[in-house]
Amino acid sequence: MEKLAIAQITLCIIGVVLILLGVLRFKKYKGLEIWVEVPATINNIKESSYSPFLSIFSPSSLWKIYYPEVHYSYFYKGKSLESDSVSLDLSNIGILLADKDVIESYNNRFWYKWKRGFEIKAYVNPDNPRKSVLINKMSHDFKSINIMLVVSGILIIAFSLFGLPYIISNSI
Repeated sequence: MEKLAIAQITLCIIGVVLILLGVLRFKKYKGLEIWVEVPATINNIKESSYSPFLSIFSPSSLWKIYYPEVHYSYFYKGKSLESDSVSLDLSNIGILLADKDVIESYNNRFWYKWKRGFEIKAYVNPDNPRKSVLINKMSHDFKSINIMLVVSGILIIAFSLFGLPYIISNSI
């Protein structure tokens, strides 16, 4: 029974961590609703990428996450400000692609239509105008990931409280 209690506590902790991770990300983006929309001008833009841990498991093709690096300027309450924050979380805007898919994915990269001097919308934190972002909503994929985190956490907790004791009691 002691091993069961340790397993239940461990699984419950994992479940709570997953739920908190998902809920806190939703809360972070919910706070952007009060940020003020202002016009901004792109000063510089380039595409960057990095290799996530998935490349280790897929040696036949190298996976990369592509994302924009944007430096832009905007005016807020008469002050000229600059920023390079595109979103609160790189996971919200990055696009995971295998090397062979890079050329075909041109349409998925929303930043390809942005050029130097291009006018875009920025969202400014009214409490701290030096903080701004260009993307103030969660992408569909990012929202789905956070929902899966919360649901997974709930399922893990439910399994640890109900499924695990049932399995152990029936296996003895």
